[in-house]
Amino acid sequence: MWPSGAILVALVSVEAGCQDVSVDDGWVPAPERWETTSAIVLPDNRTAVLSTPSVALAAIQTGILTDNSSLSVLFGNQSDPTQVTEFRFVLQSAVAGKKTRLEATNCFVTHNDLTRHGVDPSGPLASEFEAIHFVYQNCSGAAAAASADIATEMTVSYSMLLPKDFPADSQAIMGQFHGRPDPRIFMNSAGKIARLTTAETFAACSPNRCNEGVVTGGPYDGWKYKQGGYPPLTFGVSSSLSTVPPVFAVVARSDDRIFIPKADCGFNPQDSDWPDNRKCPGGVHEQVNGVWRTNFSDYPLGQWVTFAWRVTWSRYAPEGGRTLSDGAIDLLIDGGDVANISWRGPLGRHDDGRAPFFKIGVYDPTGNTAPFNVSYKDYSQSFRILE
Repeated sequence: MWPSGAILVALVSVEAGCQDVSVDDGWVPAPERWETTSAIVLPDNRTAVLSTPSVALAAIQTGILTDNSSLSVLFGNQSDPTQVTEFRFVLQSAVAGKKTRLEATNCFVTHNDLTRHGVDPSGPLASEFEAIHFVYQNCSGAAAAASADIATEMTVSYSMLLPKDFPADSQAIMGQFHGRPDPRIFMNSAGKIARLTTAETFAACSPNRCNEGVVTGGPYDGWKYKQGGYPPLTFGVSSSLSTVPPVFAVVARSDDRIFIPKADCGFNPQDSDWPDNRKCPGGVHEQVNGVWRTNFSDYPLGQWVTFAWRVTWSRYAPEGGRTLSDGAIDLLIDGGDVANISWRGPLGRHDDGRAPFFKIGVYDPTGNTAPFNVSYKDYSQSFRILE
């Protein structure tokens, strides 16, 4: 099977119709609304495809959630009634301490996409490995430059509503730009990087030998494989330090290495040592920056707040190991009334030129059993390659 936790992606069938459901208040439970099939997902995942005016999104759920958890959508676009204009996420972990997520992502492919490119969605595991790589190479919602030394830019805008009773004692991400790794990149015990073929990856990881970034047994025993790692740009809430007030924060990361370990450089946005170009275990290659934060009590809960992101990702040397240019974050929160951010610094991941993609929803890394209620509307995005 595929390495556990390496990638959480949805391969979904969107053949089923979706015009025969009516709900009195207009809200529709999204995941149950589409008859979907999935190939490379954890057993407790549910998936659905949701169309917005600018991009299609796939809904992803992981972890053990309570029955209270749900994703509902509202259709209200006057020119196209099949398009979603509002999302309502309710995430509640059923097991304390176990990370959970309920998100919508613009990086996915359908079974029809795979078939058009010669990949059999119902074929052997080797085809499924190739399909996983295909997702990150070809997802339509993010740029893929020909090389890591070509810059890309992405704009994302939406309004987000956090209720007045949003839990202050929580750790959660409510908007993230996620990397696009090649899971066929391995590192041996001597630190040498190897790009395996799909067949070699299959041989290394079967049966059940790949888990939490390490191969156990077989000819690749002790080797590490490339996982997702920290997202290079996030907006979220942090309250793990009880001695200081909880905060909302924007955190940026950069890593110019071809092989990026899963979790090298932790950082708590509540720390008094707010990072500025912090050097991590990866040395000069891996950096984390605190871009912006505000006390939990200063954020406007109970009302719609607009987010307008314009992000330019750093350029990296194709061979890895060097950052060629700074990235840029321009972000207006509530039109600038909450935050007017213009930040420059190292930003992104090498990932052979594949730019990060965006996810809305809630990711809870701590398994808080309190419910998270987050709503979004007027979602829009675009990207371009900067030659």
